[in-house]
Amino acid sequence: MRQIGKKICIVMSLLLLFSLYIGAPSVNAESKALPVRSTFESIGFKVSWVKEEKAITLEKDLLFVKLQNGSNTAWINGHNEKLSSSVKLVSGVSYTDDSLLTLLFGKGYAIQNGKVVLKANAAPAEKYTLPVIGTETRLKKLFPEWGQNDVYRYSGLEVLPEAVSDSETKTKDDFSETNVQEKGIDEADITKTDGRYIYTVKGGSVVIIDTAGETLLQKAKITEADTYFQELYISDKKLLVIGSLQHAEITRKQTDDRYYIMPYYETKTVIDVYDLGSIEKPKLIKSYVLKGSPLSSRLKGEDFYMVLNENSFYGDLPYPTLKVDDKPEITFGPERIYYCPDAKPTGMMMTFAIALNDLGTEPDAEVYLSSGETFYMSNDNLYIAQMKYPNYFSGTVDDSGLVVKTDDSREKTVLTQFSLEHGHIVFNRTKEIEGRLLNQWAMDEYKGNLRVAVNTSIGYIGDESTTSRIDIYSGTLERIGKTEDLAKGEQIYAIRFVDDLAYLVTFKQIDPFFAIDCSVPEKPVVLGYLKIPGYSQYLHPLSDTKILGIGHQTKETEFGVQNDGLKFSIFDTSDMKKINEIDNMVLGKGSASSESLYDHKAFMLNLGKQLFAVPVSIYSEYGTTQNNFEGAYIIKYSADYKLKVLGTIEHKSSEYGGYEPIRRILYIGNTLYTVSENKIASYDIDTLKVLSQLDF
Repeated sequence: MRQIGKKICIVMSLLLLFSLYIGAPSVNAESKALPVRSTFESIGFKVSWVKEEKAITLEKDLLFVKLQNGSNTAWINGHNEKLSSSVKLVSGVSYTDDSLLTLLFGKGYAIQNGKVVLKANAAPAEKYTLPVIGTETRLKKLFPEWGQNDVYRYSGLEVLPEAVSDSETKTKDDFSETNVQEKGIDEADITKTDGRYIYTVKGGSVVIIDTAGETLLQKAKITEADTYFQELYISDKKLLVIGSLQHAEITRKQTDDRYYIMPYYETKTVIDVYDLGSIEKPKLIKSYVLKGSPLSSRLKGEDFYMVLNENSFYGDLPYPTLKVDDKPEITFGPERIYYCPDAKPTGMMMTFAIALNDLGTEPDAEVYLSSGETFYMSNDNLYIAQMKYPNYFSGTVDDSGLVVKTDDSREKTVLTQFSLEHGHIVFNRTKEIEGRLLNQWAMDEYKGNLRVAVNTSIGYIGDESTTSRIDIYSGTLERIGKTEDLAKGEQIYAIRFVDDLAYLVTFKQIDPFFAIDCSVPEKPVVLGYLKIPGYSQYLHPLSDTKILGIGHQTKETEFGVQNDGLKFSIFDTSDMKKINEIDNMVLGKGSASSESLYDHKAFMLNLGKQLFAVPVSIYSEYGTTQNNFEGAYIIKYSADYKLKVLGTIEHKSSEYGGYEPIRRILYIGNTLYTVSENKIASYDIDTLKVLSQLDF
């Protein structure tokens, strides 16, 4: 029996060895199965086994590949690629086929005598040129703050104010559109109209108002559980609304009744698309939930583009995520997070794009180890700006104890350029430039070049080292021209590019208004400037040579220069060397202000009627909270550009009895509409006679 047992053991061992021999992929010129480690190490790759993720990683220069045994998926620099066959593990050795080499190098390789040889012209495909993080280990080296379980971490960036542009002359059958920076590229707003219906955000819901009859009528109200809507778009019988998901999470279990475990709100953005075929019952046709907070968005035709920041790295899932309708949630792990050259890893940034006329396709979404602070989009490209602050405590100390700065400590900005391809956002390049941007108006793409207005400073902005200028960059972000340094010790308060010209306002004690010729990109020059009291924060062309400025009157006090009323100025640039202020108007005293100064979509212009309107808050004295007026001013300008007040409008709250801020002013034909949180009213646009009011 023992002899029989020995024979059985020998036979079984031989069978096992034979099966291993048969199962192991052979490595020769005819067979395309290749042992992963020896093959890729022979052509210069670093091959690693990541135990925590049970993954094989291949690294060489900017290339990063992630494989897993039993899977035919290869993550190559953030791209999910399919291999001809799954990666196999045989006797402790992982094998793949040469389809991975083809993906990496195309025809730039050959297999000779079982070895891989790269040809002289072998280079990774162009789409793999942007590096990815790859693994959590690499992520923590680049970004040590990642993964800290601190529920009090600051989880968002200040979103810089959106801006507006010219409204076209409207006929009686036309209506106002959201003021935008670039013609043909819409921006999200809290209130919009399609010429009949007004769509407005109220308390996290969207209310639809019918303006066709003599009285305003609420037709529908859209509310989603746990969702707080904040802004919207209207396009081709579709309503796109953007909001946030209101959902609290508990990170740790409570073990003692004496203590309360503070929940945290995981920031998630909701994008819902509704069909407006039935205006009384809008139908939800698509929903997207993204982990992160929106920086800004745009709608070009039927293509929607958005950039989000994700700076909260705690909880069970610290990575950005995307969920479409009821499909499983997608997580953007390290193998899908790109690392942008020059960008400072202060968070994660997601680019997101969908085509409203083809909602059946998968959305375009990518994640980058970066953060966006300023968003600008032209017809062809999207630019994201990120500040790189200097170390103000570096340098040498002089005899007075002051830190002496060098040019190396000047503030920098990293520009990231993406191209737009019909509902897709494609990374192009990053570029570090000197200086700080005011807001999206500081960037303008014109005739293939990018014009950028910057403040530069060695110390704090506004000290004597501060200067301003305009730089001009080529389509590949190489600087080709710049102005001289302007306004020493002052900072930019307003900027407007109009065709070949740029208008720039700086301020410290008085308001220099500069006109700059950018027609020769290599040599932009200052044509003229005007110095007047006060300053403008928003500039808007009324004609080719007349510019409206909205800002503040100022006065000097024992405490320095202080605001002293809301100021409107009209500048005449007919003679660039002799710019003058045709007329001005000052409303109120002290800290009188307008939402249009920091959210330019609150500004409304009707060129045909030669009037504009802004929300206004007027206070009795500087620094007080006593309110003299809360509402809207409707202002006319004559043929010779003299200003006069056509009238004022207030919304009295039916709930609280006081007056509530008017957020938006718009028009449809000859009817003017004002919208606040709880009321909408209509008026004759010429006389401001009240036509209808609706509390909603």
